[in-house]
Amino acid sequence: MSARPKEITESARAAFDATQRRLIAAAACRVIDREGLSGASLRRIADELDCSLGLIQHYFSNKEDLIVAALRAALEQLHEEIEAREPRLPEDMSGLREGFLESLRARSPDSLYWRVVIAYRGAALSSERLRVELRDHDAEYRELIESYVAAEMGRDAGSSEVTLATDCLNASLDGLATAAVLDPDTYSLERVGKMLPGLLRGILAVGTQPAATGERALAPRRRVRSGTRRGPS
Repeated sequence: MSARPKEITESARAAFDATQRRLIAAAACRVIDREGLSGASLRRIADELDCSLGLIQHYFSNKEDLIVAALRAALEQLHEEIEAREPRLPEDMSGLREGFLESLRARSPDSLYWRVVIAYRGAALSSERLRVELRDHDAEYRELIESYVAAEMGRDAGSSEVTLATDCLNASLDGLATAAVLDPDTYSLERVGKMLPGLLRGILAVGTQPAATGERALAPRRRVRSGTRRGPS
């Protein structure tokens, strides 16, 4: 049965509104990259799009909603870039190394979206809403590398050893990618590539170390999600 004209109109309108929201969120990312979060006013974002302030306010009633939408847009774009760079790699040390390097390439200083995410991380110190968005994205991304860690360690995904090594690897990746933006000469991709073998061996060794006398073994980290993951507003 074909859709009635009203249904077609409503569907087209919904698609148009979603496109408008994406365009506004992308413009907000560009402004944040240049001006920082404090300088990303609704007026400057409207100027970036060469549109009226009223159009921005039609889709986002306040700056906070637009800022969150821009963060989601940046995280999803970054996630897509990382996945596009990471075809199915061998589940061994070479796969871990190549996956690590490809993730760093996606998070290079030239990546507008990675620079935007770094700006948000500072702001998240005083915003629970931003912390929730960043934690949810982190939980999704770490699942991409956990299977490689489990295969290399010969242990089940979700075990305490794999969880510890995966968290160490994830934190190292974020730290190196952030350092590359702040100091690209010291943390160039070539230099990081030379650091990786020792770094990965050390991380995997940490995951297999027995608990010290009198200490309880680390339990797998609970993956508590703070809310249902949503697409860009």
